Amino acid sequence: MKKIGIYLSVGPHAGGSYQYCLSVIEAINEIKNRKIKFVFFILDSKWKKILPNKFEAIKVEKNTFSERIVGLIRKINLPIGLHKLICKLLSKKIRLMNNSNCSYIIFPSQEDECGNIQLNSITIIHDLMHRYEGRFEEYNDLEYKKRELCFKRICKYSNKIIVDSPIGKKHVMESYNCKSNKISVLPFTTPKYLENSKFIDIYKKYKIPKKKFIFYPAQFWEHKNHINLIKAFNIIKKKGININLVLVGKEKNNLVKVKKKIEDYNLKKNIFILGYIDQEDIFTFYKKASMMCFASAAGPTNIPPIEAMSLGCPLVCSNAYGMKKQVGKGGLIFNPDSPSDMANKIYQCFKNKKSNKILIKNGFKQYSKFNNKNFNIRLKKIIFA
Repeated sequence: MKKIGIYLSVGPHAGGSYQYCLSVIEAINEIKNRKIKFVFFILDSKWKKILPNKFEAIKVEKNTFSERIVGLIRKINLPIGLHKLICKLLSKKIRLMNNSNCSYIIFPSQEDECGNIQLNSITIIHDLMHRYEGRFEEYNDLEYKKRELCFKRICKYSNKIIVDSPIGKKHVMESYNCKSNKISVLPFTTPKYLENSKFIDIYKKYKIPKKKFIFYPAQFWEHKNHINLIKAFNIIKKKGININLVLVGKEKNNLVKVKKKIEDYNLKKNIFILGYIDQEDIFTFYKKASMMCFASAAGPTNIPPIEAMSLGCPLVCSNAYGMKKQVGKGGLIFNPDSPSDMANKIYQCFKNKKSNKILIKNGFKQYSKFNNKNFNIRLKKIIFA
């Protein structure tokens, strides 16, 4: 029997990376082949409750002294054979994978463990925005060096690389001189839990007014562009539009500035920051929202625009990188660096109900290109190619 390993290093608070892992698990769960056994190596015990019972889950330790030593060694340019031997001797995690009899390991959260193990690997690269959006605080010099080390190792040592879009593939090729035939394009899809979620009373649970609102699910990184969204929201409020703005996502480096901007515009009664919300509840937010405004200045593509289109939520979306092509005619597109352009598209979406019906219809059609079924088929082909 052939064994394939999947390494799950992130937890629910990891945002898009966590959602992507859920999609990978769902795709693997759909593979019907008795000659293949899938083994999951998990760093967070919570995965045991999420993974289907038919899969073996092996808990591995991350923050041990030996793992920290391995982390330091990876920064030294040792011959790869010697490096992998040291990793095998010092790291219990690496030994578990090496001794698992797996044909290869899949790393869905752009981990560079492919340079540590003595097995073949498939690694996902979600984005290289540290190279293309260095203007943002989260891509500072320290983070840049950290990410560069990670992605150079992935491109050098992983046998196959998966990216989200043709632009993502172009970025990997031009950044690390990676060969085209090593890289496969697999567009993002929506997490399966959206299909199984039920309506809840979000107004009661999250203590927000029961009135029309714009929805934006994004962690509070600077590149998520909340500041320009607030500027755009201020413009439409001045036009007399009676609507609120609901922001959900884990606290990150730009939250203080976001709150300050809300105060500067005296919008505390109209903008609600809810923080991290239960994943099952996001379904209702999309369904109740007047629109979802995806303001991010980074890409290449993202998961929330697909979520909005799949659930019939009118979408206004940034045209950064590959998102214009991702959204197609399923959303109104704006320049993320222009609050006025963003405001115009929000205003257009709010005022033109007839146009919104067409937008929603186009969104469903566009989503069919990115649905779970297509993702599952494409991933299966990549794995067994």
